[in-house]
Amino acid sequence: MTALVTGYTGLLGRALTPLLPDWLPYPYRLEEAPLGVPSGCELAFLCAGTKGFAECEGNRQAFLADVDGNIRLARHLLRCGTFVVFVSTDAVEVAAGSAYARNRLLVELAIGAEPNCAIFRPGRFTAENVGDAAKACAAVGLERRAGLTRWP
Repeated sequence: MTALVTGYTGLLGRALTPLLPDWLPYPYRLEEAPLGVPSGCELAFLCAGTKGFAECEGNRQAFLADVDGNIRLARHLLRCGTFVVFVSTDAVEVAAGSAYARNRLLVELAIGAEPNCAIFRPGRFTAENVGDAAKACAAVGLERRAGLTRWP
């Protein structure tokens, strides 16, 4: 099974990709990406996003990529029959007033009810525990666990 991965250069993406049997990088900025699904791509992990709360506040480009780009790509992948794992954040529960949490929540609301979609909502991860977060995220996709999964 081939998995498409956005955000593969980030902390979680770098820990996730070695856990996947076969993966393809999605090297485009989400707000500008051409829509296409490589042949045999049955799974996608949408890990890309603007890093941190401060970078999202008042940042139109962050909104275009993190919200519009993720929704556009996820809906396209879902139409193609790809199982989509969207990596969100537990900030949607505890910091709902921030642009970072709002951006993630908007994507959750747009795609989360789709039957071929999973929302992976991790708590804060660091270089020390990202391996555990990546294992949990990989399991959600590889086992096709639709719906919401929180970690830890």
